[in-house]
Amino acid sequence: MESVENSESFEGYSTQFNKHLEIFSFSVGEDEYATIFKDISQRELFLRKKEELEKEITSRLKQQSALSEISQLTLSNASLKEIFHKTTEILVEALQVDYSKILRLLPQEHQFIMEAGVGWEDPDHNNYIILDNLESQAGYTLLSEKPVIVEDLSLETRFSGPQLLVDHGVTSGVSVIIGPLEDPYGVMGVHTVEHRIFSPLDVEFVQAVANVLANIINQNRISHELEKSEMRYRLLAENASDMISTHKNSGNYSYASPYSLELIGYLPEELEDESAFIFIHPDDIESVKENQAKLVSSGNIVITNYRLKHKEGNYVWVESTARILDPQTGEIIVITRDISERMVAEQELRSSLKDKEILLQEIHHRVKNNMQIISSLLNLQSNFITDPEAISVFRESQNRVKSMALLHENLYQSREMDKVDFKQYVKKLTDNLLSTYSAHSSHLKTEISSENVKLNIETAIPCGLIINELLTNSLKYAFPHGQNGTIYLKIKAINDKYVLILGDDGVGLPPNFNLESTDTLGLRLVHNLVNQIDGELKVKNSKGTCFEILFKELKYKKRI
Repeated sequence: MESVENSESFEGYSTQFNKHLEIFSFSVGEDEYATIFKDISQRELFLRKKEELEKEITSRLKQQSALSEISQLTLSNASLKEIFHKTTEILVEALQVDYSKILRLLPQEHQFIMEAGVGWEDPDHNNYIILDNLESQAGYTLLSEKPVIVEDLSLETRFSGPQLLVDHGVTSGVSVIIGPLEDPYGVMGVHTVEHRIFSPLDVEFVQAVANVLANIINQNRISHELEKSEMRYRLLAENASDMISTHKNSGNYSYASPYSLELIGYLPEELEDESAFIFIHPDDIESVKENQAKLVSSGNIVITNYRLKHKEGNYVWVESTARILDPQTGEIIVITRDISERMVAEQELRSSLKDKEILLQEIHHRVKNNMQIISSLLNLQSNFITDPEAISVFRESQNRVKSMALLHENLYQSREMDKVDFKQYVKKLTDNLLSTYSAHSSHLKTEISSENVKLNIETAIPCGLIINELLTNSLKYAFPHGQNGTIYLKIKAINDKYVLILGDDGVGLPPNFNLESTDTLGLRLVHNLVNQIDGELKVKNSKGTCFEILFKELKYKKRI
């Protein structure tokens, strides 16, 4: 195409056609011109969209970089105040705003205080106190529980003020909540003097920064609480009058409190990585290992008494309470206490008890011997008596003494000084009476049945005398003229009570017999002894005689 002289071209927006046009005009003759109009609206739209997209991408990249920078502050050793200040600077730079601020909520005072900010007149923010109600954008944000966008503060109807924003000529802004809605830390905001419409992406960015900041605040709080807790427990460990130690699953010390120096003469650093077993007495190692195995298998607290070797060579009795500290690694924590004085006291107590036990055995032995002497004296005295009734009285008295002597003999031979093996005692007592009244018992059958009952001496003596009287009465009077028959004795436990049954299938008691009014010494004695043990006595006079006594063991204080 040949070039055209006197040509001219330009682009512009035509209000007449409401389009972007490219106009090309050129001369086609003398005083004649040709003009070409080309619609370039689509191209202009494309270029504008491209420019906007590039700006948006640039802004997003800048915001992502800013968010990453704020996140990196978590890994720094900066204080929370320094992190807040850096965050407000990054917000101003990333969003190209005039002001940024971080407000901390004081719930009890119903207000916010400014922790950090950029652009405000007071660099220390000491005078900036904002109410948490509808008199501030921050208060409205908290109440609405969502981000708040302000296009023109002067036209705002949702809240009034605050004076801080008015005094600084703020027109537009965004504010978001820092932290969870149920327990917010505060509010973060960005503001501009010029009118600005913040995009949804801008709001997302501000909220993302607030979320990162909330995590930093929470981590800081947890770290602070852990430091306080660690300090508290360290103070307890370092000032405790017990040695507190932690051990690896191998048994080696990983930590020992300062009390180790007083307990076994070693500084904590001397024990670190040393095996605990090298300090334990050889005779105690097996029991300690068994308890360690129980601890690992059950997870329950284990208490062990053993001896630890002091640095000076002597052994110290200790009591250790151990529990699992970390199930994953098998690490355990042990609290070890010096019980040397307690062990000495226990040994002295055991020795004292042994001495008293021997003394009590000796007393029972001497009582038994004295009663046997009395029984022998009664026997000798009876040799000088010719009256059969008097001889019978002597013999009954002798048997009563023997019944008590047998009981003391039982206690003397028993390992329990305060309990009588009543089954064994009843056998000896009945054997003695059957031997004494052999002339009456040779033609009789005896049925003795007793459970493994153990009674204290306060209850056993009256019961022994009752058996002596009732069995003597059966042997003497139930079977006259050599009559055959059976005598039975049963003792059994029913819950917390005992039942003693003693009877025969002999001639029975006389008609109209009354135990309380009888003039027979033996049966009157039985009545008194039943009352002594707070028992209940039933007498059955059918097919012989049966005495049934229900009683409880008398509760007296132990002697040892």
